[in-house]
Amino acid sequence: MIRNILKGVNDQGYDAGRILWVLSTMCGLGYSGWHLFADHVFSIIEFGTGMGSLILLGGGGVAAKDLGVAKAIQQRGAGQ
Repeated sequence: MIRNILKGVNDQGYDAGRILWVLSTMCGLGYSGWHLFADHVFSIIEFGTGMGSLILLGGGGVAAKDLGVAKAIQQRGAGQ
């Protein structure tokens, strides 16, 4: 299932945008966990804002790229 999340529109290969989105989200979670361990301080507002931004903007970027790829594939098919 994880491999399907990381694949692009045509499912033929891994998508760099999706991989970077997952890695940045994992890094954000890891950094928050480390900060909680090191400082014993946790702000749910800062965590929610940061993670919400990563998920929203990362997903929006991947969706915009996938839409562009789908349009390019469609135009290539119509041109033949």
